[in-house]
Amino acid sequence: MGRGTINDDIRLTRKVRELIGPDATLRLDANRRWSQSDYEQFACGVLDCDIDYIEEPLSTISALKDLIRCEGTALPLALDESLREMTPETLNDWSGVKAVVLKPTMLGLERAVRFARAATRLGMTPVFSSSYESSLGLTTIAHVTAAFNNSNNPVGLDTVGIFQEDLLSPSLAIQNGQVAVDELPDIAESINRN
Repeated sequence: MGRGTINDDIRLTRKVRELIGPDATLRLDANRRWSQSDYEQFACGVLDCDIDYIEEPLSTISALKDLIRCEGTALPLALDESLREMTPETLNDWSGVKAVVLKPTMLGLERAVRFARAATRLGMTPVFSSSYESSLGLTTIAHVTAAFNNSNNPVGLDTVGIFQEDLLSPSLAIQNGQVAVDELPDIAESINRN
């Protein structure tokens, strides 16, 4: 989202929903590219698309907070980049947010876990996601995710395919968008030392 016009984003969202059908989860990310009026126009154009949430639609954390406080939201929202400007303790001030997208390599592993605990306590969904890590990082994130993901909630870990070489041999196996946690590699024995 946010790369073309708002009408382009509306058309794209509607087309994706049509292609994936009504049973697939549709999550969007605007990467802080919209103004409040852009968000309102987009929300009106996709209200019937059953969007699970949209990450960071507005250009600043203060605009996002104002949207949640003053007017409520037409679409469920998720925090991502804003978490770098917050602490897990201040997540209490964000009631109305559906999910927090946690990137442990951006936030730090311990801080991401603290955010996951706070989000769970507040009824928000913690969604672990990658930032283009190799299988080594993805395996670590998958282990942490498994500790918090009791409802088989979709997460964002399928980025290993962009690398020509990997730090683990074999690379993390992701089949049909799923990772078998009980089959994750033993990192110490799988490091590619070539």
